Amino acid sequence: MNGVSVQMLSVVVLAAVILAVEQFPTVAGRKPDFKAALKMVNEAKNQSGNINYTSFCSKTPQGSSKLGCQIKAMDDVGLLVCLEAVVCEAKLQSELSDLKTIRDANLKVLEYDDEIIDKLKCGARGSKDVNCYGFLEKWIQDDDGKIRSLRSSIFSGNKSIEVLTDWVIQYQAGKAACLETSSDLKAIQKFMTPISMGRRDDGYNRICDLQGFFMKAGGFVISDPDGVLKNTTSSNTCHDKNVFPTTKKVIEGLKQMSDKFDRHCSGGAPAGLPKNHLTFFSMFFLLVLKVM
Repeated sequence: MNGVSVQMLSVVVLAAVILAVEQFPTVAGRKPDFKAALKMVNEAKNQSGNINYTSFCSKTPQGSSKLGCQIKAMDDVGLLVCLEAVVCEAKLQSELSDLKTIRDANLKVLEYDDEIIDKLKCGARGSKDVNCYGFLEKWIQDDDGKIRSLRSSIFSGNKSIEVLTDWVIQYQAGKAACLETSSDLKAIQKFMTPISMGRRDDGYNRICDLQGFFMKAGGFVISDPDGVLKNTTSSNTCHDKNVFPTTKKVIEGLKQMSDKFDRHCSGGAPAGLPKNHLTFFSMFFLLVLKVM
């Protein structure tokens, strides 16, 4: 094999690596080791006084019903535990069922472990009750993604939706990133919309309290849903109509966002050719020209 052939082969191999990295960005990401994290949690809860969340966790954000604990020794894994023991196990079983429904619909959902952990100290400040339950999920680092509520932005109206969309465009890294986000939001729209629109106002699916992480590298990952409704109506609000938008409003809001992403991000790419393919071919031909 002559020198030129060797150089050309190197170019092809390098180009293939570039394409693989661009096509499969999550392959390089570290998957959370839930098995190791579960062992740590069990060891901590078996100590005197159960888990000391102050020393066991790096961060402990608190929601309306759960405490989030970023495990200090494994900062890519979080423990979610109920604040109080009342109907705690049933709540977590329902949430895990909702996450599975979303995952089975091929929508992006934050990685989680489906084992419910028992006999945990409840997450409410100062609680000594050790009859709470929890489960493990991936912890998104601040540099990797930001959590935002689509539900609240969509409920607030078009201006609020525009503000969120503009922020995402500025936050995410490049056109390929926001095209991925647009694709994720379109997938949620498709999941929510009936396959056929008949005369009856039904057949809609709904992710209640839609929120999740806009990832810096691109995409939207659903987290912490407050219920999944199947075969509901376009006017359904999930819960309080003064806080939650209708299903129709959510679909319209998602379309407004994805349409703006498409307008902003797709300029210059031939129809049907994703940006990452353009990057790949550009680098490939530059390398070939350099060799020649």
